[in-house]
Amino acid sequence: MADYLGLSWSGQAERIRRDEVLGAAVRFVRVTRTNPRGGNPNVLALPVELLPGWLFGVSASRVKPELRARLTLYRREAFGVLWRAFNTAEPGAAPAGDVSTLAGVRATALAVAALAEQQMAIEVRVETAEDRLDRAAAVVGDVARRLGAVERKLSGGAVVTEDQSAEVSQAVKALAALLTDDAAGGRSPYQAVFGELYRRFGVSSYKNIRADRLPDVLAWLEDWRRRVAGDAVP
Repeated sequence: MADYLGLSWSGQAERIRRDEVLGAAVRFVRVTRTNPRGGNPNVLALPVELLPGWLFGVSASRVKPELRARLTLYRREAFGVLWRAFNTAEPGAAPAGDVSTLAGVRATALAVAALAEQQMAIEVRVETAEDRLDRAAAVVGDVARRLGAVERKLSGGAVVTEDQSAEVSQAVKALAALLTDDAAGGRSPYQAVFGELYRRFGVSSYKNIRADRLPDVLAWLEDWRRRVAGDAVP
């Protein structure tokens, strides 16, 4: 419950031990169900009839922001219950109070405990789902690497490296800088050169050029550049 409310567990444990009533009743209880997070199966626990008293002493400013209004409402109702219980008791008799209201307070405390259990179960499911997604991502990544290797084999060799693809890009830029829009058929010079390169060498990107075709690509680009510049082609 301390985790669910966003409280400092060490601070709450110390507070319980300092309290004369709570400290005398607190016990370690061994949780027999499997704890997915591991760790010590023994948990510090209070009898359920003391739970409202512990919760009543929690400051709303210390819990999660989304729970502060509910805790404040609970504490406000608890003040009223205490007042009615002691104000309506017969002289010399134990304060019976409004039994239905006390039952409501107890039910509220038990509902908070149930919400805490639900929250912990949700967190466990989320962690399990995240673990599955991580494993799935690893499998997909491995499949992608294997497919890449198969594609390279089917294409007859490895593709160009980053440095080699940069060399192709520079050669394209050098040629495009000499072309005019008219010479490029109405397209931008860069589009014209890349489009012709992709068509001629059967690739969808200059980064997919096979390494063994790199000399042919560079020679073709240089030949085109010299013809545009008016250089003699050897």
